[in-house]
Amino acid sequence: MKEPVKKSVCSIAIITGGILPVPASKGGAVESLVEILCAQNKCYGEADLTVFSVSDEGSSDVGISDSYTHYCYTHVPLAIQKCDYLIGQFAEKILHKKNMMSYRYFMQRLWFLSDVKKKLIESQFDYLVLENSALPLRCLQGKNARYLDKCFLHMHNVLSHTFGMNDELTKVKGYLSVSHYISQSILDSVPSLNPERCHVLPNAVDVSRFCSTDAAEQADILQSKFGIKEDDIVFLSTGRLTEEKGALQLLEAFINADLKKAKLVIAGGFFFDSDIKTPFEEKLRNLAQQMSDRIIFTGFIPYDQMPAVYALADVCCVPSIWDDPAPLAVIESLAAGKPLITTNSGGIPEYADESCAFILQRNEELTRNLSKAMKKLYEDEKLRLQMGKSGREKALALYSPEKMYENFIRFFK
Repeated sequence: MKEPVKKSVCSIAIITGGILPVPASKGGAVESLVEILCAQNKCYGEADLTVFSVSDEGSSDVGISDSYTHYCYTHVPLAIQKCDYLIGQFAEKILHKKNMMSYRYFMQRLWFLSDVKKKLIESQFDYLVLENSALPLRCLQGKNARYLDKCFLHMHNVLSHTFGMNDELTKVKGYLSVSHYISQSILDSVPSLNPERCHVLPNAVDVSRFCSTDAAEQADILQSKFGIKEDDIVFLSTGRLTEEKGALQLLEAFINADLKKAKLVIAGGFFFDSDIKTPFEEKLRNLAQQMSDRIIFTGFIPYDQMPAVYALADVCCVPSIWDDPAPLAVIESLAAGKPLITTNSGGIPEYADESCAFILQRNEELTRNLSKAMKKLYEDEKLRLQMGKSGREKALALYSPEKMYENFIRFFK
């Protein structure tokens, strides 16, 4: 790859959440999207881009800086990691907290933000982009207050916590959100905010890696590994194994459909590549025992192997039962040229339509309707191919890395 000719560009710092590293060696939708922006910036050099991230001590997958794209890593001491593990165990076993992510990396996030705050004092950037949280606004106090009106919040989820930064939230330069649904949620959370400061930046995936020859070859290996026969119809669910993702409803629907030559592949764990196991995951595995010859749990799969997982599938399922802002699993399904079964949730209908997806209502009939959609696609190969082709065309036109990078840079020009 040729390095772009050096030109006069603005400098942008992206401050990640301080939980997972970039590159996304441990998974994470936000981290994968930041990785896409970095890769595109290395090609086109429209910005002088610096990414602040925690380091991944056990991985060789480290961001390599060049003339335009730089990585600034924070090392998390072992003592902090052990402290967080104990806090997470206490939250789970004693307090019985459901949202353990608020506790599992609590000290790590504080350590990371403290380090970033010091580094910002010594730096000069034209703009800051804070990924998916108002918490990093706490870095922009004292000497760093000069950055407040140069700051964008890139929101991938609803702004559920302001962390005492209510006043600062009205002073930032703007908001980039992954869907109109999230933009509206921001306006609901910050009523005095001018709507013109909210912009939609659609998500993307590396479309070229899906539907590739390499993905197909790797899929053959996975097919053998998981004992999937050549004539099996494979339904695929990817992502975190949490209640809001509809994993239980999907499992029940697959069992009720009783499709003789079908397999359900569930790829993922509770929280990416972590040591966390939950009672809900155990519940799913117990339920699957009654059809253990047709239901496969893969556990966490590194993101660079996901195109092969999608190539293994005939139908993809994203049955979210919460207002899912813009799940990457939807775009990945389209990019892989697979028909999709999903729900009318959050920002999902902004990414997929009826030409490429069954979009079901979230009501008491959801499990039954999931079974019906599965049966329909199981029986109709022509429909599967038609919907897959439509989804692939949509992904190529709207959700490519080039398109996301072009939209991202536009906000700073």
